[in-house]
Amino acid sequence: MARVAPSHLAPTGTALLGLLLGRAAVSTAHEPYASVLLGVLAAIALLSAARLGTARCIESRVAATAVALATVTGVVLASTVGPPGSTPHPVDVTVVALALAAAAVLTLVVAPEPERAPAGDLYAR
Repeated sequence: MARVAPSHLAPTGTALLGLLLGRAAVSTAHEPYASVLLGVLAAIALLSAARLGTARCIESRVAATAVALATVTGVVLASTVGPPGSTPHPVDVTVVALALAAAAVLTLVVAPEPERAPAGDLYAR
């Protein structure tokens, strides 16, 4: 069984977060402004996952971190305080999946990548 590097898991986790946000945006349980906000976050997450998978640049890491932080903040606020003018939403499977995916993205994106050995010396660390 091949071992997957953390640098390959970060784009996958970010794409999963984007798909979960897209699913939440399409559901009819939210107010119209919440659906638009979730859709924009889903688009940003999917674009940053694509860029994170190809370039691994700092901009894609910042975008993935911002989406994950916004998701965690939104989940906590919607579950405890509730949306403006409404009661708190109950905690269900979708909310837990969003929170876990966002926490995983934060962990994978912030984790440092292993350093590569120079091409000339095979035994160099």
